[in-house]
Amino acid sequence: MTRLHFTEAPLAPFGNILLDTTIPTSYADKVRIIHRAACLLRARAALPRRRVNLAEMCLDEAINNAIEHGNRGDPKKTIRLWLFADAERWGAIVADEGGGFGPEDVPDPTTDENLLREGGRGIALMEGYLDELRYHRAARRLLMAMRVDGE
Repeated sequence: MTRLHFTEAPLAPFGNILLDTTIPTSYADKVRIIHRAACLLRARAALPRRRVNLAEMCLDEAINNAIEHGNRGDPKKTIRLWLFADAERWGAIVADEGGGFGPEDVPDPTTDENLLREGGRGIALMEGYLDELRYHRAARRLLMAMRVDGE
């Protein structure tokens, strides 16, 4: 597993913004938002049908982490989602209102001592499928990107 990539540089959308929305810290709206994002990417021809499930899984994991670890389930806090695409790739930024985290806070699920623990698996999954996954140094925002023509 590649370890988390943190950056000081601002994480900003590229290409055309397809969606800019704020959602509550709640699992109730998550499926609808993820489905809407996939439909927007498919309509833009930025997401081949064979990769829809992978994209949905990565968006689901990012939003889950924002709900559970970022905002700690606090219904007073919100999550912001930007979805965007250019001719070569699509991307999303997920931002929460939590206190942030560091790479030392995420266990490596590939080590013997963490093999049966749940922590870190979602990030490992995203790292495995996405072409790019970066966190802002304050760790309240992540950027994911996937090439349009990727396998």
